[in-house]
Amino acid sequence: MKFTVYLFIISLFIGCQNVATNSILESTLPDFRNISNSSNNTSEIFEVPNKLNKNGEILNGYKKGLWTYVIEGEKKSIDWSAFEDERIKINYPANWKLNPIEREETIFFADVNSKNDFFILNSVKKKKFNLSLYKYLLEIIGEINSRSSENVVQYICTKLTFSERDAYYLRLDINEQDVLKNYFVFITEDLNNIYDNTLRLTEANNQFEKEIFGSVVYSLSVGGIKLFNGADTLISTETIDIEDFN
Repeated sequence: MKFTVYLFIISLFIGCQNVATNSILESTLPDFRNISNSSNNTSEIFEVPNKLNKNGEILNGYKKGLWTYVIEGEKKSIDWSAFEDERIKINYPANWKLNPIEREETIFFADVNSKNDFFILNSVKKKKFNLSLYKYLLEIIGEINSRSSENVVQYICTKLTFSERDAYYLRLDINEQDVLKNYFVFITEDLNNIYDNTLRLTEANNQFEKEIFGSVVYSLSVGGIKLFNGADTLISTETIDIEDFN
């Protein structure tokens, strides 16, 4: 199958076939608690004893302004903003630098720090490329399994079944020129398109970055309709062994 390289992270891989591990799953899986239960203007306070405390303002279903987080005793803050155009609306940290859109498939692209790390959101037409969400996942896994084993440190793939749609989450740690790069990938769909969210970070703080990534990917609205909302229900999660697809 030939189509534009919207599998953006794959074009950056140097190699991969290492043994999958669960060690990065619990600390990095996008947290369903990042889905707002209210579209009204409100303040949100959420606590998990000894692990997570976060609070801030929600305006029309989106995080706004300064939010404070205490994760396993470490305090951090994020100033949240929202990007909106004729196609989408999405939350993002205000310190991300938005980049111009140069490809048809790309609908949001931002530099996240000074280390050439990025977040990119691509939209792929299912009918045009004869793709389902599962076939798209197989394209990603096929690329992963076709590479050599030296540079991927660990990876995990998880299926998330929601009441209204499925999603797949991949976490990969890759050595790129002796620098550890952490990839967070979340793919989901609506009736016509597949949405591929990819965040690349250098030596990420997994607990905190999970909160950021979850807030961004679960905030996505397409054509004025949120893909995930407080009425949606996470039914199950299933770990997928990438090596089963060899």
